[in-house]
Amino acid sequence: LNKRLRTFWSNNIDDEDIKDWICRTASHLWSGTDEVFIAYLMKIISEKKKPKRQFVEAAGRCVRNQDNIRSLVNRFWQIGNDRLDDELLHMEHWFKALYFILRTKENVHQIIDKHHQIISKVFKKQILCEWFRFREEIVFETRLSSPLQQTLAASLYLLNLRKLNSTLFDFNLKKQDKPDQQFVFWLYKVVFESWTKMPWILSGNGEPALFHSVGGTRTDPVFLYLFLWPEEYEIYPKSFLTEKHSEMLLLYPHKTNTNLDEVLHSFESEGWIKKLPEKKEKWCIAELPLRWNQYFRVKKNDRDSIQSSIGRFLQKRANKSDLEGIKELGESFADD
Repeated sequence: LNKRLRTFWSNNIDDEDIKDWICRTASHLWSGTDEVFIAYLMKIISEKKKPKRQFVEAAGRCVRNQDNIRSLVNRFWQIGNDRLDDELLHMEHWFKALYFILRTKENVHQIIDKHHQIISKVFKKQILCEWFRFREEIVFETRLSSPLQQTLAASLYLLNLRKLNSTLFDFNLKKQDKPDQQFVFWLYKVVFESWTKMPWILSGNGEPALFHSVGGTRTDPVFLYLFLWPEEYEIYPKSFLTEKHSEMLLLYPHKTNTNLDEVLHSFESEGWIKKLPEKKEKWCIAELPLRWNQYFRVKKNDRDSIQSSIGRFLQKRANKSDLEGIKELGESFADD
């Protein structure tokens, strides 16, 4: 295909529209794209103040040498940094291009590391913009928006660089001194909130994803966080609930009762939990509303929500199934 496209290119060397089409088509060869077409795409991106969406995404697919990757990453954070004070970034195509690079290229962490604090600011801005925009229209939606899904996928591949450099993107709800910590904090909060509004199940085996819109169903985010997020347990010791409650106070300081005993008593009064008589200061789940069981609890052999998997991934305790689900999430955008 490269050979045919090169011939077509030579025969239309003065036709910019055809050359544009050839380069975008060639980019779907990914690492097999001819260098002539990559050079043309990089020239457009370096010279144009606002390169068009299709060229940015095409470059993300096919760039492969470190200089080109560095140039593309630098344009990403420079454009993002210039727009941090804007209401919206309007950078969905840039996030998609960076996602392609993070997913398919090696040694990217060395390039990201140098500018990861600025990149974290841009990612934090994007994840919040997409979540707030979607949340305003959630009552009309039956699935999470594609830009929000893509931003989540790009964020996860960015955080995957932690396995190469453990100091990057630290997860610590109590410490938000640096932009990368703030980004992870807000990503975690957005993932939890989206789960309480619309749990998202990746069905696997080529089956479509399932989005369970909670809609007008009454929920209690504090209960969900303490007892079901990001997984359910058979027994809940007071020490465990105290730690979870302290996390909830960090996430939602103005919406969480500071008295854990009062919180637990209210849940007991609702009949949602019960104290184990033979075990001091330990509880288990009792009877939950039917819809809560449908939306938020995982039956044996069923797949967990992708948000729960992401939650564990951010906490650096993802299991094999979580990692498989996150990989599927990334692959769902691979050929867009």
